[in-house]
Order: sequence, then structure tokens, then C-alpha cells
Amino acid sequence: MRIKLTLGYDGTDLCGFQRQNGLKTVQGLLEDALKSLYGEDICVSASGRTDAGVHALAQVVHYDCGKRLLTERIVGGLNYYLQGAAVISKAEEVGEDFDARKSAHRKTYFYDMYFGDCENPVLKNRAYFAGKTPDTDAMRAAAELFVGTHDFLAFRCEGSSAKTTVRTVFSCSLDEINLYGSSAVRITITSDGFLYKMVRIVCGFILRAGQGKITNARISSLFSDPAAALPKIPLPPQGLYLQKVEY
Repeated sequence: MRIKLTLGYDGTDLCGFQRQNGLKTVQGLLEDALKSLYGEDICVSASGRTDAGVHALAQVVHYDCGKRLLTERIVGGLNYYLQGAAVISKAEEVGEDFDARKSAHRKTYFYDMYFGDCENPVLKNRAYFAGKTPDTDAMRAAAELFVGTHDFLAFRCEGSSAKTTVRTVFSCSLDEINLYGSSAVRITITSDGFLYKMVRIVCGFILRAGQGKITNARISSLFSDPAAALPKIPLPPQGLYLQKVEY
């Protein structure tokens, strides 16, 4: 049996998705819950590995097992054992050709940042405090530069095992929102795949454009001349959310 799970989690107290000895991770918690439910060791494969502090609204994983359980029992049982550390919203039986990572066509992340004279304590682990309000029109124009098929070598951190740095970004938009009384923006990016810390780096460049620290022409030049990239400064993880994975 192959089972597909959709789950969400608050990444604040988690050391990312991937299991790490002695650390609290999503994979570790989920595989421990699966062992309690099935009585056997089960490994999960995810659509992607979120970093420490990053949140997910609809992460997708799959696993293989030898015992058939009703999907309702899987959801209820796993949520019982997870005790709120992550929440399973859906379990589905799928064919053996389904792979949570390889079968994914599109992934969508969004990044929340807010502005003001001082930090909003409610948003400490939910969004990034960026200080003075930037030029949101400039940010929106910068976001549009990332749409299309490009070499994103200049927009990743070292440590990725990706065979190619070319990705297609289907949309990159900016919306002005209100977060618990604070003026904020949400940058939403949909792509066929992301490189290591790519979203946080892209959002960092978009913010810098709004702060007048970089021009759109300079950002565009990084696609053709990644070796001349400016320092890659990924924004902090607490503002990043994996919104959905499409198959």
C-alpha cells in the first residue's frame, strides 16, 4: 500500500523537515507516529524539505506499508500520536507510481513581512519585521522579474544537490495585507521547483528593491551573470510558508 498524506505544521520549534539525530524534526515526529500506529518502521518521502523555522500549510508526503487501514483511522491515529506538533488533514491511497517529490508539478510558497516603528510581538514567529515601510510598487516590479524560465544560480545558497539551477517561475506576486494591525506584504511564488533557500533569497532581493538598495536592472543582470551576484542574504525563516503542492 502507498499512502499520500497532506499535513501542516508550525516550524517555530522544529529543526526542519528532515530527520536529524537528537533533534525535533517533522520527519522524525511523523515516522515515530507511524510506527506507533502501524507497529512497524515506516519511512516517509516528502515533496520537499523545509528548513528550520519554516511553516507549512499543506506539505505532502508518501509512505509504503504492508497493512491496510481506513484513511479516516490513519488521519485520526496520526493526529493522536503527533499531539499537535503537526496536523494531518488528509490521507489517500495512491498508486505505486505516485512520488511526493517527483510527481509534483508546481509548488507555491508565500513570505510574509511587516513594517512599522517597532516589532509586533504577536508576529514574532509568524512574519519578518522589515522596519520602515518600503516602496511596494518597486517591490511589485521587482517580483515580476522572476517570472519565466531562468537560471537561478545567483539565487540559491550552497548545499543544494540539484542537478540543474534552471527553474520556471509561473507567478511571483506581491499583495499588501494587514497582519494583526501591522501593515504588511505577502510575496507569493509558484514554480516547478525551488533551489536551496531560493524563495528567501528572492524575497530578500525584492525587499531591497523596495528599500532602494538595488535596481531592477541589477537584479535582471544576475540571471545572465550569476558570478557577479551581490551577497546572498536569505530572509529569516519565520516568514516563509509552504502553501500548496500541485500534482
